[in-house]
Amino acid sequence: MFSILILQDDLTQSGTIKKIIEDKYPQWKVYIARSYTEANGKNIAIHTDTYVVIIANYSVTKILQMLPVYFIRCHRKYIINKKKLISYDKSTRIINLGHCNIPVGRKYKEALEKILKLWYIFMVILEIF
Repeated sequence: MFSILILQDDLTQSGTIKKIIEDKYPQWKVYIARSYTEANGKNIAIHTDTYVVIIANYSVTKILQMLPVYFIRCHRKYIINKKKLISYDKSTRIINLGHCNIPVGRKYKEALEKILKLWYIFMVILEIF
């Protein structure tokens, strides 16, 4: 039996990625974890806090469409989980996820900063109430 890890625990409710993987590869057992993804050609590396799992023949765009809204694309090769974000340095365009640093592509910088600003405002409002 093969095993694989996928990104986010609330995907088990919708079962999107889990169902796709289990339908395509019934011999695989799907476990749930979370962090970020990295593209390498036609393969996607799913990085969790402790593992890296490779999924073949998936694009960053395809994976992003399956993930909850708090996963955001920050580079042509990277999708991050906003909930894991520790800090963002505008001058160097580097996102710190605690255990690693992820570059922000020029193409994604403006959109990412808008999303992060809105997310920050939302989090402040939640703290008030």
